[in-house]
Amino acid sequence: GLWTLEFGTGGFWVTEKARAIFGYAADESIDLSRLEASVHPDDWDFVRGAIERSGRTGEAVDVEYRILRPGDPDLRWIASRGRMRAGSSGAQSYLMGLSIDVTERKRRDEALRRSDALQAAGADLAGLASYEVDFVAGVTLVDERFRELLGLPEEREGGLEPVKFWAERLHPDDRQRILDLRQQLHDGKIEQLSVEYRFLNPARGERRMHHMGRVSARDATGRTLKSYGVLRDVTEKRQAEESLRRSY
Repeated sequence: GLWTLEFGTGGFWVTEKARAIFGYAADESIDLSRLEASVHPDDWDFVRGAIERSGRTGEAVDVEYRILRPGDPDLRWIASRGRMRAGSSGAQSYLMGLSIDVTERKRRDEALRRSDALQAAGADLAGLASYEVDFVAGVTLVDERFRELLGLPEEREGGLEPVKFWAERLHPDDRQRILDLRQQLHDGKIEQLSVEYRFLNPARGERRMHHMGRVSARDATGRTLKSYGVLRDVTEKRQAEESLRRSY
């Protein structure tokens, strides 16, 4: 919806689409006070401040805020963008812009945030450490639990250093087997890596890890571009199983 605000009078010219977005009647006169009545009270100072700054400095308006429409119990999210235009000699300056209803995008973003939060909580409860490797950019992303489980030093967190550190600390008796499986995953010979091995944590000594990994992106030749996975420390679980086996 397109609109124009005259700074001198505070009056709006709005298109039919803009009226529909805000819930304004076809014959309704629109000014700043009417806009204020539409905007959620917690957002009005933010919107008004953006308009006033534009009038003083010529700064572009770029805001997202909530509105209440007549007869609609649900809040709507609006994105408004505008730029100041100087009037002809003797004419008032005005702000010209557009507004878009972005409610559905906001709802998707919120659902995604909730999903991410639930996944993070689930991973935390399960004791999962996660990582993602971008071989093109040469970047490894790891979470705090990954750093803790592996005892990853801060100086080894840049680039592909976490991957190198992980490979260096694999138990000597397990290293070649694990590296061979990892290569099979990258070559596309297996779809998923799911394996247990011993890892030498610098501070905690030998730990037993369960590691699951996948390739998330390949180039046209099949070369691995990105991979991701999770690790879980199963040392205590395996020790308990061994103790139970011995008791039997």
